[in-house]
Amino acid sequence: MRPMTPSLVSRVCRVVPLLVFVAATARAAPADPSATEARSRLRGADPDDRMRAATLLGTTGDLSHAGALSEALGDPYPAVREAATGALAHLGAIDSIAAISKLLADETPSCREMARHALEDLAPRPGAASQLLVAMTAPAPIRAGLLPALAASGDERALAALGAAVADEDKTVAAEADRIVRLSPRDRAARAVAGCLDSGPESARVACAAVAGEMRLEAAVPRLASIAGTRADTPEVLAAVRRALAAMRDVLDAGALVQTARTGRTPAERTDALAVLASLRDERGYQALVRALDDPSESVRVAAADGLADQGDRRAVGPLSKAVDKPANARIRRLLARALDRLTGAAPPRPSGG
Repeated sequence: MRPMTPSLVSRVCRVVPLLVFVAATARAAPADPSATEARSRLRGADPDDRMRAATLLGTTGDLSHAGALSEALGDPYPAVREAATGALAHLGAIDSIAAISKLLADETPSCREMARHALEDLAPRPGAASQLLVAMTAPAPIRAGLLPALAASGDERALAALGAAVADEDKTVAAEADRIVRLSPRDRAARAVAGCLDSGPESARVACAAVAGEMRLEAAVPRLASIAGTRADTPEVLAAVRRALAAMRDVLDAGALVQTARTGRTPAERTDALAVLASLRDERGYQALVRALDDPSESVRVAAADGLADQGDRRAVGPLSKAVDKPANARIRRLLARALDRLTGAAPPRPSGG
């Protein structure tokens, strides 16, 4: 018999608590009371009866019972809270996500576990991502417990929030987010990183760039290249992005990048390719940057000059000096001269990240 893989173990661990919930329906009262009676029993004095009532309501498929079940999440008996949590997940009650998330800080470990599994099961449902994002404003123990649900959601906003949590102010939350991103499928990890780079705070963008480089997430390269190419970010983020791109030199197709830098259809495509090549700091990249000083687009020529300055290769002093003096570069001469000054040390260097 083959041993179970970690991913299979994870799926089994997620399913078991809800299978326990479904199995519990077999232990419901033999009389099979109506849903109305079950709701009444949910407020009764006997905790076992309340548990059975919650379990039965979860099998009805009727979301009108979600309110009563949400109230049962505050029951003093853990078994009732667990049954109500499983019932809400079975019903697909995404509007109860906030209420379920509070159990992530429950004093009973089994209640916390049931809440995590329920939230993961609810996460992929339409509309669940918005509820999860609202719940992420809660205290740290709840935020940490919500992270697996963000990963399970698949929603771009939820994945971006997962990426941003890598730099959460609480170290436990940050460490858990980092762990989950690194254990996620590579395409999902790349989406979390890219989403964070688009909308996360500066500290999160720096952290996510580092994760992208360490995981060699090729799917995140377009976003990293765009940031490096436009330079429309803080020096700290630009340095982290360049480090990430440099770390991926062994998985990037330098030949394809050189071709795009030369023949890309738009200036933006050529600029992004040059930004990656500048970060790689190899001979092909240097030669591509020098050639790009003659690109038809002024913005690409400026990007090439900045890339050469970032590389710091003194061989570029001659080509850059010629570019500064060319009449065709009259409108961008100041920008080219600034890049030359950075290369020769006449101006403070930009963060290279290398």
